Amino acid sequence: MRNKKIVFGGLAILGIAAIGVVIALGAKSPNINPRNNASQPIASQPTTGLQPPMSDTPSGDKPVTNDMPVAKGSYTDYSVEIFDKGQEANQDKTVLFFAASWCPTCRTLDNDIKSNLQDIPAGVRIVKVDYDSNRELRNKYGIKVQHTLVQVDSQGEKLKAWLGSSSLDKVVGQLI
Repeated sequence: MRNKKIVFGGLAILGIAAIGVVIALGAKSPNINPRNNASQPIASQPTTGLQPPMSDTPSGDKPVTNDMPVAKGSYTDYSVEIFDKGQEANQDKTVLFFAASWCPTCRTLDNDIKSNLQDIPAGVRIVKVDYDSNRELRNKYGIKVQHTLVQVDSQGEKLKAWLGSSSLDKVVGQLI
């Protein structure tokens, strides 16, 4: 009789714990980007750095016209030509983002940047470098793991390196 009470008591405790876990998991909201809670297509082409003119804005802001282009930063895939061209243009702030296609945190940052291209500040250039195929560049900057970001000066010299920003805001916040 005593063993039955212990078994039933243990089952009751497990049942209560299971209900608590279900309630706790059910109460969590999905991971929504607060800046962009609407579904947007991800840009597949690098940005040119200029916003297209707009005729009207739903927020009531002053529309951008052809006479007033707004220079913005850029996000491009790495190539020697693109990198050298940007360095020659003496871009204010250049960040190399060493990313791997198989890296989930790299994909998270890549998607956040692509979803928020308009938020890249003017004078900032983010260059996505394929971690797996650019060994020489990894060696130059001492990169040991994917999802490393390196800010470089106009001569391509490392100013700062850090691991694992999860959003564009955090990348921009790291810039010197």
